[in-house]
Amino acid sequence: MSWIQAKEWCENHTQILMFIQNEEDNNYLKDNLPKIKPYYWIGLRKTEGNWTWLGTAKMLEGNGSWSNNEPNNKKQDEDCVEIYINTENSNGKWNDEKCTKQKHALCYNASCFETSCSKHAQCVENISNYTCKCNPGFTGPKCMEAVQCPSITTVPSNGRMTCSHSTNRYNSTCVFSCDEGFELRGSHTTLCDHTGQWTHNTPTCTGTTSNIKIKHTV
Repeated sequence: MSWIQAKEWCENHTQILMFIQNEEDNNYLKDNLPKIKPYYWIGLRKTEGNWTWLGTAKMLEGNGSWSNNEPNNKKQDEDCVEIYINTENSNGKWNDEKCTKQKHALCYNASCFETSCSKHAQCVENISNYTCKCNPGFTGPKCMEAVQCPSITTVPSNGRMTCSHSTNRYNSTCVFSCDEGFELRGSHTTLCDHTGQWTHNTPTCTGTTSNIKIKHTV
């Protein structure tokens, strides 16, 4: 079937054309798929000049698993991708091909859904499974928890500290100020960064000459 027909066939069976996340996935297909011709369509297609995965709408990262001298658009309009399975030198490699050519549909059951990970993560498909890749500053199985920084237990003597959150979580900020007659030495603010560390040390408040009283004698 054509690439479009293969896409529709997969969707009619509550699946999608194969999304290959990494070399491990590619090797699994190479070692386990029936070695038949013609080859298999995968869910990679050129969209607005970029190779993009169907379903996730992610652009292809890295060099992929292209066969030698591919993709080459040899016959023009080669905007869809097949995976070779039964070739001696190119087994498991990809080739760009006209989307109207007849190939087998290679479908899989998607593991990533809207609720699989939090909004602070990218859902990464694996064979029959998935993992949540946390954005910087978040952690946990679904990346729902913000990274925590150590509590700031020392407030500058003769000074004050005001923080944006009651907890020391990622992106929390604390602002320092000094009492009248004292000068702040160090940063006025500190931020809880994605590594779980504060960006600046707690400053100090140092007395100025204006608050030093001098006794004169006559």
